[in-house]
Amino acid sequence: MSTPHGAESTGRAPLRCIMAGVALVFTVLLTVIAFPPFDVAEAAYVLAVPLLLWTTARPRWRRFLLGAWGAYAVSWFFLLIWLRHMEPPMGWIALIVLSGILGAFNLTWAAAARWLFPRAMERSLRPRLIALLGLAGAWVVIEWARSWMLFGFPWATLAVSQWQRPPMLQIAAWTGAYGVSFILIFFNLALAGYFWRLLNPEPDDEAEGEEMDAENDTTAGKNIARDSAPDQDDSSSDGRDTDPDAEDERGRPYRSLGRSLLHTRPQRPVTNALSLSGAFSMARAPGGSFTRFLRVSPELALALAMVLGSLWLFFKTIPRADETGPMFKAGVVQPWTDPQKKWDINFFRENLLTLSSLTERAALSDPDLIVWPEAATPGPLLDPEDPRMKAWVEQLVNFAGVPLLTGNMAIDDGHWYNAAFVIYPASGTYGEWYAKQKRVPFGEFVPFREWLPFLGKFVPLEDIARGPGPVILPVELPEGTYNAGPLICYEDIFPTLARQVTAMGADFLLVVTNDAWYGQEGGAIQHAAHSVLRAVETRRPVLRCGNNGWSGWIDEQGRIRDVLRGINGSTYFQGTGTFDLRHDLRWGGVLTPYVRYGDWFVGLCALFFAWAAVRENRLRV
Repeated sequence: MSTPHGAESTGRAPLRCIMAGVALVFTVLLTVIAFPPFDVAEAAYVLAVPLLLWTTARPRWRRFLLGAWGAYAVSWFFLLIWLRHMEPPMGWIALIVLSGILGAFNLTWAAAARWLFPRAMERSLRPRLIALLGLAGAWVVIEWARSWMLFGFPWATLAVSQWQRPPMLQIAAWTGAYGVSFILIFFNLALAGYFWRLLNPEPDDEAEGEEMDAENDTTAGKNIARDSAPDQDDSSSDGRDTDPDAEDERGRPYRSLGRSLLHTRPQRPVTNALSLSGAFSMARAPGGSFTRFLRVSPELALALAMVLGSLWLFFKTIPRADETGPMFKAGVVQPWTDPQKKWDINFFRENLLTLSSLTERAALSDPDLIVWPEAATPGPLLDPEDPRMKAWVEQLVNFAGVPLLTGNMAIDDGHWYNAAFVIYPASGTYGEWYAKQKRVPFGEFVPFREWLPFLGKFVPLEDIARGPGPVILPVELPEGTYNAGPLICYEDIFPTLARQVTAMGADFLLVVTNDAWYGQEGGAIQHAAHSVLRAVETRRPVLRCGNNGWSGWIDEQGRIRDVLRGINGSTYFQGTGTFDLRHDLRWGGVLTPYVRYGDWFVGLCALFFAWAAVRENRLRV
């Protein structure tokens, strides 16, 4: 008995809502746990799969876009929840607004997936593969756009999820971190396609799967095939199926995952079960299973090859013992100065005493140099009208007897700068210093102040001036001179800045930061994860010093070699530590392809997407 169309649609509506809800919930869950502080790195291989499978149900555009944006905005809300610790109510406002903006970037990719992915699944290998490459390329282009649009905020790109998985990162020396993101999102696309094809097998694949099931079924005593004679209950007296659509439904794959679920006919459970079991048997059949796997999903085989290629590249790049050498011993000071009290005159003396005592303690470990975090002292190091802070720091350096690398404030020509300096025991402050180039919007400057002066009433702060460009800080030691490439605060999330100082001759990257503004949650850990990517991209060790953590050093392969921890094992504490830095001699003075050629891979990814888009338009004509 046929079902009226209206009743059928009404019956499917709850299932469609359930499918959408499951897809969105799992999108949020997998996205959040893939990144620090949860660090379930393997979730990055599947975080886009639920949304991609939902696209095959062809949901209405408005519903899909609203749901996808909501899921990604909620994901960003939880990933950036530490922003709420900023000056209230600005912290909560920044969290909500930024989550919505970043969710809109992800929404752009979701819209491209909604357009390309369902159609690609119904086509042959070549157009299908072009579409998947195009969508992976679109993801990379959108990540790149985040690095410069709206002042730039390339935080937590997909590659960051692998910061504790060095074998997956080595391609970054050629492509930048974008190559890692490309592999991960392509794996998501291929895996979603594989699941879709298992649930929507081609007719010849169905028959082969059922044949393999029949051969392995030694207890049944008979073969089961899709084209076997129909049951009496389902057939007319002449042996033909009375359902006029039955042959059509059996003779072609379902159009999408959603339709394969929605069109399941309860009156024919045996046929439906055979269809699914035949598809899944292709993946588990013992004989010739790899050949069948390649035919069912060659794109997933390609994705697996990319992952295996990354593993091979990692083992190929690991240096032998005789290919590494010592650099220097760094004493790191982590003062954990409360940012709310740093500029309070009532705590001025207390802050200086903390720095002094910790520096003296660090000097007892006989380091080659000492490192302070960003804006370490409670006043500017350079101030033409008041040189007392400079004199105090230089006196402390003379007592320690080793050079000091420090982040600090400076006043020059009437402008404030967030800067980095090197100070020597004998000669004092080195003449050239670095001024931060990438300032934090609404934290170090008010955007659009000239056109929207009323914003200054809501954010009453004096703008920090932008630095003129990259600078190398030479650290002269008895063993030789090492050039430091300074990056201040969140500048290490911008690959371009690390490329610039490396091209200028940096022997190691120095990151000085103050993440104490954001509590003791995931903020400092997420921030540190980006330094791992910069180490691989440039093949330079990274030395980090944070006000309250994360302090440590990372080698050229992205391996975290040492981290400063308190007695309770936490990276958040007040104290000191030493790191014995080593370097890979093979990369001394050598520039990686990424440093030399920059974001060439982003251009290639843009071509991938353009190719997929043009081909899709031609196929639809």
